[in-house]
Parts: sequence; C-alpha cells; structure tokens
Amino acid sequence: SVLDFWGTSNSCLFVNKIIAIFLLRSTMPDSEKTSIADNEHLPTNTSDNSSVHSADEDGENIMLQTHDPHVMGDHLKESQALMNFIKGNIGTGMLSMPVVLRYAGLWTGFFMILIAGSMAAYLMKVLVRTSRSIREQHTVNLFLIVTQIGFSCVYTLFITENIRYFIHGFFPQLPVSFYLVAFLVCLALTPMCLCSDMRVFARISAVANVATLLGSILIFIYLFTSGLQPLDSLPVITNPQGMLVAFGIVMFSFEGISLVLPIESKMENPDSYIHPCGVLNVGMIIIIALNVAFGFFGFMRFGEDAKGTITLNIPEYPYWFSPVKPLFIIAIMVTYLLQFYIPASIFSRLMEKLRCHREASDRRRYINLKLMRIGLVMFAYLMVVTIPKLDLMISLIGAFASSMLAFILPPVLELVHLWERRN
Repeated sequence: SVLDFWGTSNSCLFVNKIIAIFLLRSTMPDSEKTSIADNEHLPTNTSDNSSVHSADEDGENIMLQTHDPHVMGDHLKESQALMNFIKGNIGTGMLSMPVVLRYAGLWTGFFMILIAGSMAAYLMKVLVRTSRSIREQHTVNLFLIVTQIGFSCVYTLFITENIRYFIHGFFPQLPVSFYLVAFLVCLALTPMCLCSDMRVFARISAVANVATLLGSILIFIYLFTSGLQPLDSLPVITNPQGMLVAFGIVMFSFEGISLVLPIESKMENPDSYIHPCGVLNVGMIIIIALNVAFGFFGFMRFGEDAKGTITLNIPEYPYWFSPVKPLFIIAIMVTYLLQFYIPASIFSRLMEKLRCHREASDRRRYINLKLMRIGLVMFAYLMVVTIPKLDLMISLIGAFASSMLAFILPPVLELVHLWERRN
C-alpha cells in the first residue's frame, strides 16, 4: 500500500516521502535496518536545496532496496556465503574440542558435540524461518551484544597466547610480556575492524579458510604420527562439574548463530540458504565433522594434558609444525572481523536513537561510528587482561550467552510465531 501511495500520489512533498519511508522501516526486519544504520560512507556537502533533493533521492533508493525483504545490496553468491558461514563457525571453539572431552570424558564429550551440533543446525533453520515475523528484538540484541563481545575477548586472548607460545618456542630465553603482546594485538585489530563491507569479508574468508585447512592438516599429521593413546586408557565419563564446563565450551563452539541472519539477508538467492543442499546444511555438516574430529583425536593424543586450545599443544619442532600457530592466528583474525560485524551493527543502530548523534554533521557522525568500533576493540582488550584464562572464558561466554542465542531463543521465537497463527 505504501508503494501504491508513492507511485500515485499527486503530491511530491518531501514530508509525504518521509512518512512512506517511516512506514516501511517499521515493517522491515532488524537485520535490514542494520544495513542502513551501518552505512558509514561520507556524503559530499551540498547546499540546503540540494540536500533536500539528495534526501529525496535517497528515500527513493531506500524504497527500491527495501520493499523486498531479501534485498540489501552487496549481494553474496552461495560460495561467498558458504565461506563466511564456515569461517564464522570455525574458530577457537573448534580448537578447544579436546578440552571438552577432557572435562566430560571420551564418549560423553563425543556425543555431546554431535548432539549439540545437530540441534544447532536445526535451530538455525528455525531462526531463519521465524525471524521476519518478530518485530521487537531487544532481548535478542542484548544477548547478541554480550555473546559477540565475548567472542571478541576470546579471539583476542587466543591470538595473544598463540603469539606468545610461538615466540617462546623459538626464543625460550626472551621474556615476552602477556600484556604487551595483547596490546599489540589490539593495535593490529583496530584498523581492520573499521571495515563494514561483507563482500570484503567474503574474500578474506576464503584466504582464512585455506589457512584453517592447512593448519588442520598439519595438526592431524602430528596427532597420527606422534602416537594416540588406547581408548580403554581414557575416561568415558567424569564428574558433573567437569561436564558443566564442557557444556559451556560446546555451546561456544557453535559460535556462528549470530551470523545466520546477516549472511542470509545478504545473499542473492536467500531461499537457497536453508535448502537441503544449501549453505546452512552443507556448512554445518563440515563444521560438526571438524569439531568431532578435533575433539576425539586431540583427546586421544594429549589426554589430560590437553590445553585450552589444541594449537598450544603442538610443538615448534620439527620445524614443519611451526606454521600451525601463525596459520590459525590469521584464521582467527578473520573470524574476529566477522563476529565483530554484529555488535558494531547493533551499536550503530542504537546510536541513531541518540539525539546528539542523530543531529550531528555528517563528518561528526562518521567519526562517532568509527570511535564506537575502536571502543569495542579496546573493551575486548581490557577484558582479556582481566581474565587471561582461555578455557574458562570460553565456557563462561558459551554457558551464559551462546546457549541462550543458539538453543533457547530460536524455539521461543518459533512459539511466538506459531502462536500468532494458531487460528
């Protein structure tokens, strides 16, 4: 009806078009509002009259882009979407799978990973099906922010620890300060996080996936050539306290739940996203298989000596195993950028509600958005130097926020969606 009003109205008053845009935005999914709110390109300065015409034309462009709920611009092909999806789900959680089996026991942890992965895949489909019927998402946004900032903290800590171990492996006499390395990592991540184009992420995700593949091959070569422990020497089940910690890490490992909707809405053909052979199913099969393999064989090799991430157990000698840590540092940096996209988008939309930001000049608004991104990176650094325990931080974030996002909110949203259609 808004489109009919737009095309047939005899009045070309700017106020009428603003009303039309407002009505459209009130029915848009939040993921699409994010794409508009996160538009951080500086416009050129114009006179007052030209500003009105520019806003007028922008309104028409927004109308054309948003009348279809699947259209967002910067479209991703299926291969690009798959690269982003896999990279968003492969990170420190996968590398921490041996710790899951150490805390829970061999077969208990094995089936815990398998069942949790299958449930996560199903609930991701539920989330996609019901997302457009939900208008208010304040609770979802809260847990998204907590989870994604928690991911940023874990990734910063992972990169810091692996750099320290890598340097110590070659220069054991050189004192390497944890806080100095963490600060340098923060400085390196800051300029990278100023980018907000998912097409760029798709390109570097392909490079990161290659790095992950090469690093994984080297890890499995080490696992199978250095000798695996017999199955009967490993505990089948441990204690309730250990199983709770393992559960939190498993929840964290399926860390791409927050990227499901942004990637789906950016695709050229979103309907193929949840197809039986689509991006979601193919990606989750690969992710579950990798998680199970890393956990099972990593625990068989290291047993009770498994550390917070398997890369810390891989030695620097022989030298052909030394690239493992740098390869995964590159891969986790890209995952950091993908996961950082979500809280930055939410905060940019929240900033639009602040009068001081909304009424500021274009240049001031642009600077505010960049400062917000820098502030999020610095906050992650402060959390890392406060809680420098990788496995416990992973379990904390996974148990508190990831479990809510991945396993509780999707079925609740589906119940709300079905309740509206109960007649």
